[in-house]
Amino acid sequence: NLTKSHKTMDFTDIKTGSDDYQRRLDKILKKIFKNHSLSEIYSFIRKGLVKVNGKKSKPEYKTESSDVLNIASFLLEKNQNSEKNENFILPYKIIFQTPDLIFIEKPYDKKVHGEKSSIDSDIKKFFALTKDSSSISFTPGPLHRLDKKTTGIITFSWSLKGAKWFSKNISNHTIQKSYIAVIQGKLKSEEIWEDFINQDEKLKTEHFYTVQISKQKISDKFKKTVTHVIPLEHKKVFSNDITIVKFFIQTGRTHQIRCQSAFHGFPLLGDTAYGGKKIFSEREFFLHAEKLIFPKENPLNLPEELSSSYKKPLSDFLSGVKFS
Repeated sequence: NLTKSHKTMDFTDIKTGSDDYQRRLDKILKKIFKNHSLSEIYSFIRKGLVKVNGKKSKPEYKTESSDVLNIASFLLEKNQNSEKNENFILPYKIIFQTPDLIFIEKPYDKKVHGEKSSIDSDIKKFFALTKDSSSISFTPGPLHRLDKKTTGIITFSWSLKGAKWFSKNISNHTIQKSYIAVIQGKLKSEEIWEDFINQDEKLKTEHFYTVQISKQKISDKFKKTVTHVIPLEHKKVFSNDITIVKFFIQTGRTHQIRCQSAFHGFPLLGDTAYGGKKIFSEREFFLHAEKLIFPKENPLNLPEELSSSYKKPLSDFLSGVKFS
């Protein structure tokens, strides 16, 4: 009942945190009242059911990091009752967690974001239920990409500080990433592949050919792409030579490993979109984000490296491979 007397009304105080600095009041309230429209939230503010530091405010007010939001208690009670109470358990292994970042094992054939059933959605739900945060408005999100068919370690932000630091260091390549993959053929020695990749929406087809690759920079759309590849072990699968390799990527282009491997004559085993032999297996191909390597001195108290074991999933993949 929004006409309840203000004289007898109880208010609940919620203090903003550092991640809420300069966020609009209406945007912060939308995080609290997820099931209410913005017009309803504007009504709460206009009627004095939400105040800032004991005073009526406006929707566009930008909060400081130590403001106190005074919200009518009956609104919060009504809001809590309308939200589904779930005993949610995160369905992924947590590799490492700090107050600023969370690192999990990404399973095969699971999208990181884009749909309600994505990992991103699960992480947001887990954050809402478990995070003891000073922020009202902060929402976690993935800080680097892994394709749907790629497994291994992936990072999500757990604070604005963590998001900014990780994104900056990924961008300037002071965080290194390595992958394990199974390629066709016998790669005999270490190689460094330097090519140019063009990612263009117009190139997309139902077969996932989303990039063009060249040894030369044909136009400004072609970006330099560098991958260091190290052979770890040679095997034969039904008389077919394969190599288990480690990739260090110095750039982060879409489908970088898959298209460069094919371009240099070593497509991923089973990756038919990039010229690999068709196989029958639970996985189309094996590409695993194995390791993240961090600067030795960092403000987030991260270890020098974090890793996701690849040995069992690799063994399972190889034991299940059958050729068409």
